[in-house]
Amino acid sequence: MQEYHEKIRFKPAVADTIRIGVVGAGSFAKAKLMPLVAKLKHTKINAVVDANIANSMNVSKLYGAARALAHDDELFATDLVDAVVISSAHKYH
Repeated sequence: MQEYHEKIRFKPAVADTIRIGVVGAGSFAKAKLMPLVAKLKHTKINAVVDANIANSMNVSKLYGAARALAHDDELFATDLVDAVVISSAHKYH
């Protein structure tokens, strides 16, 4: 059995602020979740993903997010976030 621990590299976070990505900017996320996340110390909502790009853009502007996206694969293909909050409809996660 080959040992895999040598291949795994862990790089501890050293940033002062954790960049948060929110997937799903529906009613619950906008009314409850995102206001709570935005109030956390050392965090910043840095990207918002919603299938409705107009909604994503509006919410991104509200929180000063760097990017508004329509597809979560765009979020994961970039270095925009350190953590992701999934707030899509239950049938999608």
